[in-house]
Amino acid sequence: MNVGLLQRWQRRVLFVVLGVWVLWAISWAAVPALVQWQIEKQGTQTLGRVVTAEQVVFRPWSMRLIVRGLRVASAGAPDPLHQAQLSIDEVEVNVSLQSLFLWAPVADAVLVRNPQLQLAYRGQGRFDIDDVLAVFAASETQGAGVPRFSLFNIQIAGGGVQFRDEPKSVTHTLSDVHLAIPFLSNIGGRREVATHPRLAFQFNGSAFDTDAETTPFVPDRHTQARFQVKGFDVKPYLPYWPAAWPVRLVDGRLEMDIRLDFRQQIAPELSVSGHLALQNLQLHETLKSTDLPLLQLGRMDLKIDAWRPLESVFKLDTLSLDKPVLSLRRDPDGELNWVRLQRFFVPQTTIAQAPASKGADFALKRLQISSGQLNWQDAAVAMPASLALTELAIEGQDFSWPSRQLASFHGQALLQGANVSWEGTTDLSSAQTRMTWRDVPLISAAPYWSELFRPGLSGKSSAELSLDWRAAAGTLPASLLLKAPQIRMTDVLLGTPEQPEAGWAELALEQVELDVFAQQARVGRVAWSRPLLNARRNPQGRWMVEDWRVETPSGPSQEAIAKPWQLVLGPLQVTGGVLNLDDRFVPGGAKLDARDFNLSVGAWQPLATSPQMTTVKVDFTTGTQRRQSGKLGFDGAFRLPSVAAGQAKATPLQLKGRLELSRFPLHRLQAYWA
Repeated sequence: MNVGLLQRWQRRVLFVVLGVWVLWAISWAAVPALVQWQIEKQGTQTLGRVVTAEQVVFRPWSMRLIVRGLRVASAGAPDPLHQAQLSIDEVEVNVSLQSLFLWAPVADAVLVRNPQLQLAYRGQGRFDIDDVLAVFAASETQGAGVPRFSLFNIQIAGGGVQFRDEPKSVTHTLSDVHLAIPFLSNIGGRREVATHPRLAFQFNGSAFDTDAETTPFVPDRHTQARFQVKGFDVKPYLPYWPAAWPVRLVDGRLEMDIRLDFRQQIAPELSVSGHLALQNLQLHETLKSTDLPLLQLGRMDLKIDAWRPLESVFKLDTLSLDKPVLSLRRDPDGELNWVRLQRFFVPQTTIAQAPASKGADFALKRLQISSGQLNWQDAAVAMPASLALTELAIEGQDFSWPSRQLASFHGQALLQGANVSWEGTTDLSSAQTRMTWRDVPLISAAPYWSELFRPGLSGKSSAELSLDWRAAAGTLPASLLLKAPQIRMTDVLLGTPEQPEAGWAELALEQVELDVFAQQARVGRVAWSRPLLNARRNPQGRWMVEDWRVETPSGPSQEAIAKPWQLVLGPLQVTGGVLNLDDRFVPGGAKLDARDFNLSVGAWQPLATSPQMTTVKVDFTTGTQRRQSGKLGFDGAFRLPSVAAGQAKATPLQLKGRLELSRFPLHRLQAYWA
């Protein structure tokens, strides 16, 4: 064994070890001072702010550089310790030896602990860091590109931002920031390695959390991201709501769990899915400096299957609304509030100038509305109307546009305390609906009734009806057909309870068919129970019925309707009627009280141009005492008068049959033939 050779190698190894230790010692002692000096010098010169670092530590054996107490002073502040614009407790960088071989920054870990930024908005677009932003803008090199780098395990722990909006005297706080980026590189083959960044923070007390997977340096830049927001309260941001808008946000909280998928192909592709929720949303409309309720939501849940905004595709899974309250108003000029808002946000000029584009593809699997309310206020009528549809519940499935998928729906509500329900199907080119209501108060329509008739209206209405609508298609015209097995109006009164002018106990229309576009109506049977009529004529010869109609300003003359309506009435049955006649126009006047009025009329067409003979049977009793009662009965037929049309001549009223009188008080009517 060559002892000399062994000793030489031992000395060489010793020299190498000693050299490494010396190099470590020198770098351990010199690098911190050099780095601290350069940070403070170059940072201060570059930013125009005082930059300080409390301590710099370098551990050459692990290639770890630690900077503690890094601070950037506010503009014009000589001491960043008490007036720091930016403060960072610690920055730790674990440098990799690969930096020497790749000739680019490579770090195995980057950790930033508790960075705190103080930011202020001065107004008129000015911030307290405008001078720093100007430095960065001036130092940008056009076409320099992105420098090569490779960073691993990037973390920000416990940071925050305090933003002061001085003009509005509002402070926003971003806290508990946690950012984690496992890998980020644009060097060679590492471009296609996916990185999974994560960001979480508290903003004004609301929790935000994001998670993503991205390859930012490959051609398609494929990115998948997830955004989570919990309890986001809108109140801190209400001062920024545009004052010129006719709608004002009052309250609301947002929750969100959204996933994004992005690819840059020939055209960019973006897909959004997830869940969105709103709580306690309140919107008011501003009308003449007065706030009026517009929309309220107890809660809204929206589940998105696939929303591709760049392709105008909306595929929604579920839309659920709990306790929505919608307010509809019509002003004295007859304009709806929602139409006025649409005109403000989407002017007609914008619609006219918008280029033609592909229509949206919309689909909604399920719609659910519970405990809703629809408020209607109408100031365009003489008697302002105020109605409320309460306890509104709606469910629907499989809505789509422009495809013709058949959707179904059903719902119910209370109108002035009466139950209203409906169900049906539609494919947006046709609809079939069945509707039922029970004991709806007619006084609900009183404001609109008073626009046409003077006597007050009270009573109840019940009905079962079906609606069949089909849009025009090719040579087939549009159709709208309404069918009702029965429509009932009960306890109806015209006038006041003290001075009624007319009324009835029940009016039932059975087997009603109405073809709106064909202008045809058919009623299978009419049953009228206990009608009342107080017929009066004043000394000037005017019947009270002539005063019922409200006179309206005469508008421009209208052309005669080319096609008159066709009305076919089935048998009419009147039972238990009462007629009180008081005629003061004839000399001496005439009065007659008829009770137990019964009338039977066969099927007839009152609007026909050539009426046919129709059977009729009528009887009633008159008098105040049963032993003095007089009776009148008639059994025969009648034909209504007609006007001349073409070669057809006008015909007068025709009446034939058998008249029976029993102790009838003709003397009460002698004024008519005296």
